Order: sequence, then structure tokens, then C-alpha cells
Amino acid sequence: MKKSIKFLLLFLIITCGAIIIYVFSIKKEEQLHDFRYYDPKTHLLSVSQFVIRNNDSIFQGKFTTYNEKGTKIAEANFIEGHVEGKCINYFENGKIESIQYKRKGDIKEESFWYYPNGIVEKYALYNPLGGLIFTAKYDQNGEIESYKGSPQIEVYQYKFANKKKFNIKNDQYLKVGDILKHTYVLGNIPYTKRSLKIENLAIPNNKVKRTITKNSTVEINVEEVLVKKGVNTIRTIVEYKFNDKTTPTLTDTISFNVTVN
Repeated sequence: MKKSIKFLLLFLIITCGAIIIYVFSIKKEEQLHDFRYYDPKTHLLSVSQFVIRNNDSIFQGKFTTYNEKGTKIAEANFIEGHVEGKCINYFENGKIESIQYKRKGDIKEESFWYYPNGIVEKYALYNPLGGLIFTAKYDQNGEIESYKGSPQIEVYQYKFANKKKFNIKNDQYLKVGDILKHTYVLGNIPYTKRSLKIENLAIPNNKVKRTITKNSTVEINVEEVLVKKGVNTIRTIVEYKFNDKTTPTLTDTISFNVTVN
């Protein structure tokens, strides 16, 4: 009995020690370090955070740039070596000059440019590959001057409608009870109030079991249970009412069909 107890205690001590060493090594490996680079030509100082993994340096964390006066003029964030999330550029007086939101792989999602007085000068929206799909321009009072493009696109079902383009070999087979997925990129147009309506024209909207989740600042994912056989038409209507109360409401409608077996 005593030998078994001693063996058990020894086993627990060794196990706990191994766990402590492992946790310590992980924490040590994930410790953030600063990399500083000064450019003598531009007189800019860049400070980037990084971690060391498997004897390799990977940018992870904040990236900040300062001018020769020590004023912050840009900041962004690295995730696994890629710029991702909110990227900000500043005027020399410290006010925001531009904001860009990026997805993994340094791909733009949407951009805002500002006048020195803080009013948005221009807005841009991009598709998941970084292609420009919508722009809006404003005067220094925040009133819309012009816009062009589409403030919304569907990107999940679009792939099945263009299988060759996306190298999709299998058809989408849907039956009653299955969950239909559709994903949208929606613009956050400045100085507007946005409303969104999603409906399945095959059935009353109050009978649809639908969930909407937000994937990013511009992307939402929609899942709904299919309850009726035949062709189901999914329609999405987005409206933007401008704050200036003189610009007509911007309404954009898209739809697609799916066959339910």
C-alpha cells in the first residue's frame, strides 16, 4: 500500500511539473517583443510587435509609426503575420485622416477618408477579394455629393451559381428541413440610417426560422430552415436614408433562387 501511495505521489509530482514547464514555455514563446526601425530618409520610426515561434519571428500585435516629432501618424494590428482589422492614419495634428478595415491576408473590407475637420470625405466598400464595389463622396458639411456601385452583394450562394469560376464540382442539393446559407457584404455608408429586410417569397416571412450573425464589420451570415418544396426565391432589400433629408433614399435589392426537393 505504501509503495503504491509513493508511486502515485511521484507520478503526480512529475505530471504537475511537466504541466508547469509546458505552460511556462508557451507563455515564454508567446511573449510580445518590439521591433523598432528608423528610416533616415523619411525620419519615420516604426514599432512592430512580434512573437517567436519555432525560432522564427512572426509579427503579432500592434504596429505603430511616428514622425520625427514623435507624433503617431499610423497604427494597425498584425495577426499571424498579416495586417488585419482596423488600420488608422492620422494627420499631424492627431486627427484621423483615414480608417481601413482589413480581413486576413491584407484584403480591404471598407475604407473611410476624412477632412481635417473630422467629416468623412469619401467612403469605399470592397468585395471579399478586395475589389471595389461601392463609393460615396461628401462635402465638408457631411452632405452626399455622389455615390456609385452597389452597397450590398451576396457572396455564398453566388459561388454555386458560378461553379466554374470557383472550381466547385458538386451541385448544391437541398431538401425540406435543410439549412440554407447565404452571406452578404453590406456597406456602412456614413451619415445614413440603414434598414435591412430578408425574405423567402415562397412562404410568409413570419414562418421562417432564420438566424443572422455578424462575421465582420461589413459581412453577415444568414441561415434559415427550408420548409417548402420547389423553387424558393430569397430576396434582400437594403435601404439607406441620408441624414441630410434631401438626398433620396438609396434602395438596393438582390435575389436568388434555390430548388428544394
